[in-house]
Amino acid sequence: MPYLSPPLLAILLAPTLTAADFFIDAEAGDDNRDGTSATTAFKHSPGDPEATGNAATRSPAAGDRIRFKGGVIYPGGLVVAWSGAADKPVIIDGNTDGSFGKGRAICDGSRPVTGWTRCANAAEAGGNDHFQHLWKAKLPAGSTALGANLLQNGRTLCLAQYPTPTDYNFTDRWKEYVPTTAGQLKITSATHPILSELGGERLVGCYIQAYRSTNRVSMRKITAWDAATGGVSFDKLETEPYKDRGAIAVVNSAHSKVLDAPGEYVVFESEKDGPTVLLWPLDDKDPNTTGVTTAKMDIMFRLAYKAHDVHIVGFHIRNYQYGITNYVKGHWNNDEDRNARIRIANNDFERIRSTTNDRTAACYLIQAEDSHIEDNIVRDTYRARGFCLHTAWRCSIRRNTLTNIFGGPITFFITSASEIVGNRIGDSPATHTNGITVYEKSKDILVADNTVWNSNVAMTCENTENVIIRGNAFDSQAQSCQPLSFWHAVSGDVLVENNILLGGGDTASGFTIAGLNDKSGATFANMRTVVRDNIMTGPMLMVMSGKPWTNKVTAESNIYLATPTSYTLGTKERVESDLGKLVGGIPEHRYLRLGPK
Repeated sequence: MPYLSPPLLAILLAPTLTAADFFIDAEAGDDNRDGTSATTAFKHSPGDPEATGNAATRSPAAGDRIRFKGGVIYPGGLVVAWSGAADKPVIIDGNTDGSFGKGRAICDGSRPVTGWTRCANAAEAGGNDHFQHLWKAKLPAGSTALGANLLQNGRTLCLAQYPTPTDYNFTDRWKEYVPTTAGQLKITSATHPILSELGGERLVGCYIQAYRSTNRVSMRKITAWDAATGGVSFDKLETEPYKDRGAIAVVNSAHSKVLDAPGEYVVFESEKDGPTVLLWPLDDKDPNTTGVTTAKMDIMFRLAYKAHDVHIVGFHIRNYQYGITNYVKGHWNNDEDRNARIRIANNDFERIRSTTNDRTAACYLIQAEDSHIEDNIVRDTYRARGFCLHTAWRCSIRRNTLTNIFGGPITFFITSASEIVGNRIGDSPATHTNGITVYEKSKDILVADNTVWNSNVAMTCENTENVIIRGNAFDSQAQSCQPLSFWHAVSGDVLVENNILLGGGDTASGFTIAGLNDKSGATFANMRTVVRDNIMTGPMLMVMSGKPWTNKVTAESNIYLATPTSYTLGTKERVESDLGKLVGGIPEHRYLRLGPK
């Protein structure tokens, strides 16, 4: 045997460190076990504040995997305070290989509401004439009207609203509200005959939704009633409302014209013995036997400051305010808090629902670096976004499917050298829900190969430098909106090529610039734009003037469905009003592959 020096011998004889697997079974696990096999699983995951015993002491390291049992509901939430390495991430796994349980592990932040009693008369139902349909129960302490987010057998219930929304997922669609005329809606008050009809003084403590300006609806608690004017007062709106028009809706009133349909409820927030909910159940079914639940948990996975090289994969995450985030209210992450190489993949986010007026998200990362959100599904959010990156570098949101999103499917704020690629975004027609949003000093952004249908504006951009928009199918016809809009302050090089950009309404354009923050186009003086090889409703337009925008614009080889008389076609540009001719006569724009697969 050849001679081995003591240092070399020590290296060869040292034990090999191997990655560990921790198994989590919320039904049959026990925190006092070792957690290292399916038969000795923990009940709680490391990082869960509810964990005890061995589960509470484990701290996963590089290469370790936390495996949640498929098909089992995990009711808690984790603080992910560990880090892996670039080649050995910590993996939090919802049964991606199918070997531990059946299907995905389910993370559920809701809790059952029990003890329902049927109302015997109108007095028990807050004066509601439909009392024979109504049931009451206590909610957890601290519950609020905006935060209850009730479900019945997994179906969305709606905080009672007048007029009744046509879709309980989109309660801010102001065109369904009661219209106001000049002087009726002000920054701290509203007057309208409907307010007396709906109870007058009894509206104090209820809420009002006010359509105040373009794409803006605000929710405010009613604080006072003025019998002389027939009006209500509330906290100041974010901006002065329109002087000549507006719209209002009354929310969370037990009046018979407000709580008037199955699936609606009211929360009495200030009762002495705790908040009470008054519910008209779906299908008039007994809520004691039909699985009514309320929101409870805030966050499923909270990434601690500086945690890096963590993968969260394969879960069904539902009924939280945030599915995954590193945001903590009251603390703004800085460079030292940065989370690097985070991967969020192959998860199914369902019913992520804000419990306040703030917009939460299925996944919201601040100060993220080299991180990727990919191959996920997000559906049925309420007052919540899909994915949001804020102050991020070299990140991507790619190949995700997002539908029925209330608060904006994909959003970048102050994000650089990043991409939004290959996503499918649809059926999100809330008032201020734009499919893709790139805002607030974002820079060097690629938006490519995405499909957006039936949202407000398919893509919006402002205060951004250098953006490539390539190979997308943006269809905003259903909402009578522009498919691509730059609101203000876009600079640098902008390339728009090989897209299908279809809009509706009076603006015959596939690409508009300027808006409420820029009525002249002055903030686009340093934008150099190339628009080529697109199929567009019409040419690039300055929306405030209604005239084509040609300042520092190269437009070539585009096909327009319509063109303003003041526009001169560029090189190899042409007009073809029959969209079917461009796509071989396929009806209903099926070439866009819009809607569900």
